[in-house]
Amino acid sequence: MLNGITVKHGWILLCMCTPLYNETLRGCFYSGKNIKKMMIKDEFVIELKKEKSIKDAVVENICYD
Repeated sequence: MLNGITVKHGWILLCMCTPLYNETLRGCFYSGKNIKKMMIKDEFVIELKKEKSIKDAVVENICYD
């Protein structure tokens, strides 16, 4: 039978690791052209690039034309 310490540590790890795991998976499902990969302080970081929406493009054309 599991003791209280083991269960407690399991919940702490679950709460801490789940958001990181979800962000990693989100990065894996985007196409390669939308991902910027970098190393910061010896840690692998994935930054998702935001694509412009049609609304953003129309606003830019109106402002700069």
